[in-house]
Amino acid sequence: IRFPMYNDNFAALATFTLLVAGERFGRKDVFAAGMDKLRQLRDVLTRRGAIMEYGSPTYTPITTHILAEIANYVQDAEAKKLAGQCETRMWAEIAAHYHPPTGQFAGPYSRAYLVDSVGHPHNIHGLLHLAFGDLAVNPAEDLFPPRPEQVLHVGLESLMLPNLAWLYSGNVHCPDDVARLLLEKRFPFDAILTT
Repeated sequence: IRFPMYNDNFAALATFTLLVAGERFGRKDVFAAGMDKLRQLRDVLTRRGAIMEYGSPTYTPITTHILAEIANYVQDAEAKKLAGQCETRMWAEIAAHYHPPTGQFAGPYSRAYLVDSVGHPHNIHGLLHLAFGDLAVNPAEDLFPPRPEQVLHVGLESLMLPNLAWLYSGNVHCPDDVARLLLEKRFPFDAILTT
């Protein structure tokens, strides 16, 4: 599992696991494998400007959250710094896609589902609500209980609620200048990247 493949969220989870386990159990080889993956991500973001799962209301928040957790829990200074830089870049991507008047993602995206395509509450709303409180859509208002005919991703209890609970369990770090772009964007707005 590496970053230049399609499932960036899996590569991010593998990176977190390798870095934390490597430190916890004193396994320099395991930690080094995690650093290799983190550098792969840096290289992808430097070369392309976005991950393969770019602008995904489902997966972009997962990868962003994992990078924040690396910065929060890994002790190594280089790993913390690099994870923080990658998290900042992910927040820039979120800011580029976020449409404040509707509280939804806009523009092209990769790897989304019906719940995202129709703009119903999902992972991105949980991450944004964690970071910005009531300035963002509160997914709990629409999920406890779901409204009639609301689109849910693979069922409420099996995926959506566990994902949102996990997203709310951490601390994220959106820089002030990126937060201003995200919340106070002027239109028209253009973002250019390659994938």
